[in-house]
Amino acid sequence: MFVVLTKEAIEMKENAVDAPYRIRRLSLDQVDSEFRFSLSYVGLDQFLPRVLALHELEHLASSASASYKQRDEAKAKLKQMIRAREAKITFDSTWLTDLRERSVLPVMRADMITPLLEEPGLVNLTDQRIYFQPFSQVSNERMLIHKLSKIQYVFRR
Repeated sequence: MFVVLTKEAIEMKENAVDAPYRIRRLSLDQVDSEFRFSLSYVGLDQFLPRVLALHELEHLASSASASYKQRDEAKAKLKQMIRAREAKITFDSTWLTDLRERSVLPVMRADMITPLLEEPGLVNLTDQRIYFQPFSQVSNERMLIHKLSKIQYVFRR
């Protein structure tokens, strides 16, 4: 069990309605200022160091006395933490459509760029398809699959 006491809560999608976030100010003696979480997939010994590191970065970056240099250092450290986490993720080859497919290039990190989003992930180019596995599971699909025969244009950036 993981318990958080907070002075502020940000609420979203109340009753599954898309609406602006609502920020509630709380006092620590209120009953609703305590939030309890059950950790299903990782133990507290793995979870807590990450939370503490992120809390420290947030505190450093948002402090009123923080200099631009300290904020930039906090952003750089956060990027480093994200990159280290992403480096541990491997491509899930069980999503290959055809078991006879062979990779043409090694799996590599790539960003899927859409008008409002840049989503990092892993890309695998086979002799029949191109696969994109996003690092975060924000979208409904765990893997985006495109047949090479259907691709009309490729733009270099």
